Amino acid sequence: AAGWIADPLSVRNLEQAYRFEPTPGDLDASWQRALVFVPGDEIGQFTYGFLGSQPVQDRLAAIPKGRRYPLVIYLHDADGLTVIENSLMEQFEVENIAALFPDSQASPRRASDCAGGRCAMSPEVYLARRAEMIQAVNRARRLAWVDRDNIFLVGLGEGGAVVALWGADVSINAYAVASWTCTAPPDAPWFEGLRTPVERPVLLLNSHSTRWSGRTGWDGLCAERPGQYEKATSVVIDTSIENVFALPAGRRELIAFLQEHKVR
Repeated sequence: AAGWIADPLSVRNLEQAYRFEPTPGDLDASWQRALVFVPGDEIGQFTYGFLGSQPVQDRLAAIPKGRRYPLVIYLHDADGLTVIENSLMEQFEVENIAALFPDSQASPRRASDCAGGRCAMSPEVYLARRAEMIQAVNRARRLAWVDRDNIFLVGLGEGGAVVALWGADVSINAYAVASWTCTAPPDAPWFEGLRTPVERPVLLLNSHSTRWSGRTGWDGLCAERPGQYEKATSVVIDTSIENVFALPAGRRELIAFLQEHKVR
């Protein structure tokens, strides 16, 4: 069951209203250009690169049969993939966790959701990212080296909004929503609320500074929403830096959450 929802429009209504129609090419681009990271083997050789590249495919095919890794599927912010993800991968290496970073900006049709310092202006962007999220989870489940009992969905900023809004559309182990407020004004009701499955753990990770701060109706915290989840972990880092994963403290919180909820 999904959590509390403040009168949102349905996905179907949103798709019709914004004439959203994802193409197989758009979805495949985000998958093929996804960055993939698999921890090192016995001789310390890790796998890292674009999922669709032949060298990476060769490395993945060489993973011994029966070896499976916990997997983080990471939905990036509106700025796309950055060097911050490298810092996360260093932590994943230590914890023997694999990661998949779909590239939502790989499609040439991909529009930006932010302009002039303002975001959440293009609902169709979020619908596209929802489709990419569902595809990533479904395709990841079919990868031989993925531990299907330990798939985690992590979203930052724009990606965090997608996890908060439509996390219930995929069945995984646990969720993390970072640098997103779960709060929206009355003219954007579908942005409001936390809708990951209430029976699943969710990490709500924020700092005191987000691009939503000071914007009427957008400023808040996911943990302040009605229907507080029993399995929610809420952390607010005392910093003015928006990207919580740019901070060692933010990365530590994520790793601790993954370790706590990993099925052994």
